Amino acid sequence: MSAFFNFLNQETALEARLQVRNGQLRLRACGLTSVPPMAFEISQLSLMDLSRNKLTVIPNVLVLTCERTLKSLFLDHNFIVSLPPEVCNCIALEDLRINSNQISLLPPELGNLRSLTRLDASMNRLTSIPSSISQLDELRILDVSRNLLPSLPDESLACLTSMSDLSLSSNRLDQLPLTLAFMQDLKFLRANGNRISQLKRDIVLLPELTELHLSDNLLTSLPSNCWLKATNLEALDVCGNQLSSVPPEIGELTSLQVLGLARNANLSEGMTKEDFDLSLTVNLITRGFLRLCSKAFTPPSNTSEGSNQKEGRRERDRTKRKLMKRRRKFQESNDMSSKSRKRRRRGSNSSLRT
Repeated sequence: MSAFFNFLNQETALEARLQVRNGQLRLRACGLTSVPPMAFEISQLSLMDLSRNKLTVIPNVLVLTCERTLKSLFLDHNFIVSLPPEVCNCIALEDLRINSNQISLLPPELGNLRSLTRLDASMNRLTSIPSSISQLDELRILDVSRNLLPSLPDESLACLTSMSDLSLSSNRLDQLPLTLAFMQDLKFLRANGNRISQLKRDIVLLPELTELHLSDNLLTSLPSNCWLKATNLEALDVCGNQLSSVPPEIGELTSLQVLGLARNANLSEGMTKEDFDLSLTVNLITRGFLRLCSKAFTPPSNTSEGSNQKEGRRERDRTKRKLMKRRRKFQESNDMSSKSRKRRRRGSNSSLRT
C-alpha cells in the first residue's frame, strides 16, 4: 500500500491517504496521467473516483479485484478514448460516469451491467449506442447529450421501462423514436439542439412527464388534442423552432409553470393576438406567469423597421396592461368569494349559538 501512495506527488499523497477509507478510493483532480499500479491491488472497493485527471487509457485490470463489490465508478473529465470491456464485468455497478472524455464507442458488453441505474456518457464522440443497452432493466438516468448520435436504437430503448430521466440534447437526431412511449415512468426528457421536425403525440401522453425540452430544433407544429392529458407537465420549452401556432389547450394545463416560445419567427404571423388573449395567455397570467414570446404580440407590418419596433413595443405594453388588469380582476373575484365564504361561516356559527 505504501508504494501506491509514493506514486503520487507529495502535495496529493496526504489527501489520498485520508480518502482511501470505507471501501472508497478517491483520487479526484490529482493530476494523474496514468492509473497508479497499486490501485489494482485494493480489493473490496465500493467506489472508485478517478475523475478530473489527465488519463488517456484505462487498464483492463482496473476493476479486477473489485468486480463483485464496485458500485460507483467515476472516470469523467479525462481524455479517455475507449472504455475497456472488463469494466462491464462489475455485476454490482450502479453508477457509471464517463462523461467529458473522447470515447467514440461503447463496448457491446455494456448490457452485462444489469444493476446499473445511472449512465452518464455525455460530452464524448459517440456515434451509436449498443443494442445491448436493452438489458439494463434498472437504468433510470441516461445522459448521452453532446455527442454525435444520428439516431437511437429504437427497439432497445423500448426495454428501458424504468427510465425517469433521459438527456439527448446536442446530437444529430432528426426524430424522437416512438418507442419512448414505453417509458411510462419518464419525467424529464431533454432533446434540445437536434434536428427534430416532429413531436409525436404518444410522447406528450407519457403519464409522468414533468419537463419536456425541445428548444433549437426544426419543429413546425405541435400535436393537438393531447395536452390536456399531460397533467403533470410543469415545463415546456420549444424556443428556437419554426412554430407558426400553439395549441390553445396548452393554456389549460394546471401544472404548467414554464412555457418557452421565444425565437419562433413564424409564430406572430400564424397566430393573432386574440388567439393568445382568449386562451393560452389568459390562463397562464391568472397563475402568475408571463413568459410568452414577445414576438407573438407584434403584428406584422410593411412599415419601416424602426416604426415596426416602436409599434411592437406599444402593442406589448397595451397587451401587458390588459392582461394584468384581467389578473387583478381574477384575484379580486377570488378575494370576494373567500370573503363571502367567511360571512356564510359566521352566519352558520351564530345560528348554531342561538
